[in-house]
Amino acid sequence: EFMRLQTAVGIARERTKDLDRRAVREERENELADARKALQGNIEEVMVAIKGASTAANEVGNQIKNLPQKAKDMKSAEMMKKSEEFEEATKSAEEKLQAAGEEVEKFGGDDVDKDLQNWVKVEKTKLVAHKK
Repeated sequence: EFMRLQTAVGIARERTKDLDRRAVREERENELADARKALQGNIEEVMVAIKGASTAANEVGNQIKNLPQKAKDMKSAEMMKKSEEFEEATKSAEEKLQAAGEEVEKFGGDDVDKDLQNWVKVEKTKLVAHKK
């Protein structure tokens, strides 16, 4: 009977330790989930910047595609004016792409929890792929 009592006491002790470990683990998981939500908000902001930059670049590309057809009927003064317009639009698109690239590089930084670093690395890779 004494052995059964000892076994029951040992099982009860392990049960309380398990419950304590579970509480600590669940608290940590909640902290990581909150941190991931905050980072997800940053990801969405960066995606908006990337989409804006790629839209601007696509618009410039579409305008340039139509240029050879229009150039046949243009005078040199008009061509120079269009050239300047395209240069400005191209510079603007390049600046937006660079700004989006900088935001992607800043994402994740060193202040990310070590348990989230792999997730951040994967998300950053996705952002880089969208940037291209």
